[in-house]
Amino acid sequence: LSTDDEVEASALAAALDRAVSIQVAESSTLEDLQLLGFTLTTAPTVEEGLAAFLRFSPLLSDAFGWSLSYDRSLVDVRWQCRVPLEPGVRIALESSVAQFVQGIRQLAGSDVEPLRVSFGHPAPPKLSAYRAFFRCPIDFDAGGYRALFPRHVLEAAPRSANRSRRA
Repeated sequence: LSTDDEVEASALAAALDRAVSIQVAESSTLEDLQLLGFTLTTAPTVEEGLAAFLRFSPLLSDAFGWSLSYDRSLVDVRWQCRVPLEPGVRIALESSVAQFVQGIRQLAGSDVEPLRVSFGHPAPPKLSAYRAFFRCPIDFDAGGYRALFPRHVLEAAPRSANRSRRA
């Protein structure tokens, strides 16, 4: 960004409540995703729901991509941005991470806490809303966007799971 663009981005960030991404996530449900939300909430397990989400996520956005990897103890969800990281895109990415965490809580239980959340952009001036929402360590200027969860989250069955359905 040029100096003028940086000043404009700073002014935009100051003018907006940077916790708007948290507000968006708190007011979102998986049902807002229509058929994709139905697929997620009726999957036999969170893992199978996430597999469907990754398969169909290009329908949500061509500006972002998601990847999921896991081992015996961790689930690592990463966002890849395919467009320039302008202020509006940063807010959209931040909202996407928060909505993802909210969706996992809807599927696996409201007590689910990520192990760590990372954002590729600078921290906002106030972090209290972020800390209260994510309930885990939060990294800014982290070089990327990601959320880490304990592996057992994938084994949870959503409340409305259809156990006879296979992804």
